[in-house]
Amino acid sequence: MDFIELLNRYEVKYIIVGGYAVAFHGYPRYTGDLEIWIKNSDINAERIISVLEEFGVNIPDLKKEDLTKDEPMTGLYFGKEPYKIDIIAALDGLTFDECYSNSVTIFINKIEIRYLSFDDLKKNKKLTGRLKD
Repeated sequence: MDFIELLNRYEVKYIIVGGYAVAFHGYPRYTGDLEIWIKNSDINAERIISVLEEFGVNIPDLKKEDLTKDEPMTGLYFGKEPYKIDIIAALDGLTFDECYSNSVTIFINKIEIRYLSFDDLKKNKKLTGRLKD
């Protein structure tokens, strides 16, 4: 929750995707990481770098260009399972702005959390073609 709180404080545009989004929509399954899809923009990349610094994550030579590649599942990760966090810059078959508009927002202990909508999640999972999805 601390990391999500920092994302909100720095006004990072993000959506929780992957296994946590699957579980949120009522289909619990094991996941070893928290996947966070960030808007692919220079300002958002600068903000996420500030979040990482404040969170105590040291990634040598990290540049905002590393977080703005428009290639599915590119980005960075840190930590170890089950506390691993993946920062993703793009997802197959989805556009961030549309998914952000469709996303579901909840509050836990006054912390805003955005999840990928069920329809967008289904669309993405169909495109990945992985059996566990």
